[in-house]
Amino acid sequence: MPSEVLSFDGGTHTETRVKVSEGDRALAPSGSLTWKTITTPTALAGCVGIDAKLVHGDRWQTIDANFTELIQADVKSTILGNQIHMVLKDQTLTTIGNVTHLIVGNLNAINVGSITHIIIGTYLGTYISPHTVNFISPMTENHAAPKTVNEPLYMKTSAIELASVGMSQGNTGMKIETCGMQIGTTGLKVEATGLQQTSEGLSAALQGLLSRIIPLDSKLGALAAKVNARVNGGPTVATSAPFGA
Repeated sequence: MPSEVLSFDGGTHTETRVKVSEGDRALAPSGSLTWKTITTPTALAGCVGIDAKLVHGDRWQTIDANFTELIQADVKSTILGNQIHMVLKDQTLTTIGNVTHLIVGNLNAINVGSITHIIIGTYLGTYISPHTVNFISPMTENHAAPKTVNEPLYMKTSAIELASVGMSQGNTGMKIETCGMQIGTTGLKVEATGLQQTSEGLSAALQGLLSRIIPLDSKLGALAAKVNARVNGGPTVATSAPFGA
């Protein structure tokens, strides 16, 4: 069929889907396409690339076999709505470089199985808002290196506390504890408190006072002995009876 049908009477022999006022010599409306840049990667408005696609409406894709995708450069994904990603089997994510994860809202993570978390580098966690951790099952911490905790105020409430400490050294500004039951076994305990030093000073003062009271007690005892000798001492009367009386 020829691409153009000549008409001497000016009529239309072939109808087109898109009506144009200039006849068959004019192009149909381009929509999101730009005819001047039709041979460039920016011909489609809002899309950049050699293979650009603009879909007005929903898009559904079903693959009943494996899907393999290899991308030699970067991947950028912008989602203006919600995203639901469900994996029915195992998932493996490998990142050779850095990972930056920014969450503006809440994060709800539910793990039914076990978690193995290994960090080779340095871990830095900063919590701006209050942080609460609930342990339903027993928790065990094993530290292969020293642990340092700096806290302006430490408040602890324990129903039962069992502690086995080899060596403990602490400098506490203020400590408030409410313990239902506390059992501790301490190998070596070193404490330096102002109250204990005050008690030692008071004990030394009492010992000095006691050293003064003891000589005074001995002097009072000697004085009492002299007074008793004078009171009980008087004329001695000798009474003699006949032999055999």
